[in-house]
Amino acid sequence: MQRALSPCTAHTAGAGRATILRAALDMAAVSFVLAHNHPSGDPTPTGEDHAMTHELRHLSHELNVPLQAHVIVTPSGRYAAVME
Repeated sequence: MQRALSPCTAHTAGAGRATILRAALDMAAVSFVLAHNHPSGDPTPTGEDHAMTHELRHLSHELNVPLQAHVIVTPSGRYAAVME
């Protein structure tokens, strides 16, 4: 099952940590994968991508619904894993 949490543009941030975790809990997930886009075309993870992944990984384990992967995709189909 998948759920889009927040539309993003080049000038707006996506869903916050609480929104992401609430969605996983609402869906009774046993784990989840997070994916988001980089409209710039560069899938390289930013400092914020790494920080969010680190925090979500910790919080999701505390809630017993672990983050399994975080992937960044681009309009051209390029992608990068923030964590594996």
